[in-house]
Amino acid sequence: TSYFSEDIEKAVITKIQEGIETTLTLDDVEFTLYKKFPYASVKFTNLLLKSSADFNNDTLLFTKKAYAEISIVDLINKIYTIKSVIITDAKINIQYNHLKFPNFLIFKKKPNDKNSLSIKKIVFLNSKLNIIKENPLLNFKWNLDRSIISIDNENYNFNTTGFSKNLISNKIDYLNSKSFNFIAKTEIKKDTIKILESNIDIESVLLNLKGQVVNGNIFDLEIDAKEQELNKLITHLPLTIQKNWSSFIANGKISFNSSLNGLIDKENNPLFQMKYEINKGDFKLKKIPFELYNISIRGTVDNGKDRSFNSTKITADLFKAETKNGTINGVFSLTNLNSYFLNANLQSTWDLTELNRYFEDSPFIGMQGRAFAATNYQGNIAFDKRFKRNFLNASHESDIKFEKVKFKYKISPLEFTFESLDC
Repeated sequence: TSYFSEDIEKAVITKIQEGIETTLTLDDVEFTLYKKFPYASVKFTNLLLKSSADFNNDTLLFTKKAYAEISIVDLINKIYTIKSVIITDAKINIQYNHLKFPNFLIFKKKPNDKNSLSIKKIVFLNSKLNIIKENPLLNFKWNLDRSIISIDNENYNFNTTGFSKNLISNKIDYLNSKSFNFIAKTEIKKDTIKILESNIDIESVLLNLKGQVVNGNIFDLEIDAKEQELNKLITHLPLTIQKNWSSFIANGKISFNSSLNGLIDKENNPLFQMKYEINKGDFKLKKIPFELYNISIRGTVDNGKDRSFNSTKITADLFKAETKNGTINGVFSLTNLNSYFLNANLQSTWDLTELNRYFEDSPFIGMQGRAFAATNYQGNIAFDKRFKRNFLNASHESDIKFEKVKFKYKISPLEFTFESLDC
């Protein structure tokens, strides 16, 4: 450190500068031998790395402190190979130009040069990441508590923990104010990001993601989950989607296999398809005293030919549930998430006291008894005060058997009773 530190510092800076196509500036550089034995470190203070000329040499990275680790054995042999870089308190600004090329592809390619710059690992600590792409709109603002990136040619492995202020794509914020943690194996080229495998944890919701993104707007992805909490998953959906579930509370365990394929821009959305299964579920309307328990559902979701809420279809080829004193089972499909249209074939048993409560202005007083129904329903349905109007306007028919029925009608003093009734 006494005799060779200045030579080593200059050699490392030269090595980095020769390996990149942009400008590197810094305030201070310091060589230290002992802190990370058997590696030596070169410490940079206030390091600034510029983007390429295509981006007007804007800032790509600024960090208050950065450390380049070098093997002591290599130093003895005057080989200044940087094994890893540790960057703290950094600001990383990634941009894409009109040709959809990113500003971080700044390393010179020297495949036959053994002395070319080849960093195998980069660690970001307490850093901020901003990503901006104009067409289609893409905007990330992330705080990285820790991100370890292992590099082998075009293979990048990520182990990252942080907090997302936003992740906006095509004006929809998919990750607003959420903590996250992910491990991913990827291949990154100029126009393509391949996700070979990944495990993503968004505030205790665990997802698996693989596939590829081309030009930042062509998706071919598979998203899977197993035995996740349904209510937590709903709270992590974009706010525009959450509005469709604002009238009820749903719980249970959900597993699904889904895919996202196609172009996303101002005029287009990708095709979304899902196979799902929900077990041990509960369902409760907020404005009507209607509840279901111990729900089991198996079916599909497809956003249809228009790739929109209007063309979305949710099917259930298995549906089982319990009311407080009854059961429902059957199959159904729900289309048009902007104005729910239900097509259902259901078999159900009801406690008439419970059923009567679903109609707040029911003329039946003190209703008691049991009902057994086989119902076909085709029409709009709502999970709020529009329920009655939609129910009356829908096309539906039921074979119903009543047993041990008792009630009064409005203010009439007469009590109506019958043992059984088929209708």
